[in-house]
Amino acid sequence: MSGFLEKAIKLVLLIAVFLLALNIAGLSSIAAAIMATAGASALVIGFAFKDIAENFLAGTILAFNRPFHVNDTVQVENVFGKVKSMHLVPLPLKQ
Repeated sequence: MSGFLEKAIKLVLLIAVFLLALNIAGLSSIAAAIMATAGASALVIGFAFKDIAENFLAGTILAFNRPFHVNDTVQVENVFGKVKSMHLVPLPLKQ
């Protein structure tokens, strides 16, 4: 996770320096167009990954809150099941 954070911070700083250089060079309209495009792209990507982010957040809450315990019986719609184990990393399903 720290490697990802380090790369993300470097990328943000690189983009900020690039946009600042465009501004100093008198190309502020190009810098504004890049920022507008980046903002619109972030909005589109945010809506595209909304479900994935919701599931990730729900999984994180379940991992730390632990509302279920081993041997609890759970129901999802019409399907009943028994909790056999709980892991942060998904295990492969046995067929």
